[in-house]
Amino acid sequence: MGGPPRRNPARQDSQRGTRLQRLPVARGRLAVPYQRQSPAARKTEPIMISLNDHDINEAATAIRRGMEVYVHRAHGRMLIADDPERNVRADPEVFEAIMQDVSTDPDAYVHIERMPAADAIKIMSAFTDRVRNQELWQALTYALKRPNPFQNFKTELRRFPKNYERWRQFRQERYTEYVQQCLAEQQD
Repeated sequence: MGGPPRRNPARQDSQRGTRLQRLPVARGRLAVPYQRQSPAARKTEPIMISLNDHDINEAATAIRRGMEVYVHRAHGRMLIADDPERNVRADPEVFEAIMQDVSTDPDAYVHIERMPAADAIKIMSAFTDRVRNQELWQALTYALKRPNPFQNFKTELRRFPKNYERWRQFRQERYTEYVQQCLAEQQD
């Protein structure tokens, strides 16, 4: 059991936080089948998109932060790219390299879309319905009705640190479910 610790083959630019690629680990996989057409035989054979819980959680975090997430259908390699048009700190060279890799064989990758804003607001509303503190419930309900609901919701939650941590956990769970749902839809 000795020896050097196992290193993750993913490379990361520590200054920018841009993920170049992520290779899945074999534990706790979620398998989502899809059909791939063999060019020679022209018959379909099921292939599984396999991601472990850590990878799904990482994809959920990336989606929440507005990054582009692609998962290779055959071996589950995940590519996460931060779009320089949305984030000025993103590395355009890394983004272009990932987009070029995806564009060479677009059918080989599943693109996990960003969650629509209306769905994200529904998540905030669902959390608000679970809040027991009357003062916080009123503040969050009002924040969702005003312009800039995302910023207002976050500002109100920061006044209640205990509930802010609960919100972060609730939000991460919902985004994880969203990623799992997107992968499951790709099996059709």
